[in-house]
Amino acid sequence: MPTMRTVHYLDHAATTPMRPAAVAAFAEAAAQVGNASSLHGAGRRA
Repeated sequence: MPTMRTVHYLDHAATTPMRPAAVAAFAEAAAQVGNASSLHGAGRRA
């Protein structure tokens, strides 16, 4: 008869909280939307 085992998922990279400085940097970058391949102003700034 097989025995049951408890599985522990230890992928810290998938669940690590972001540092506040990283969140702030991401929010600032995400606010500046633009496609770098575009020729319009927003694309050139990206």
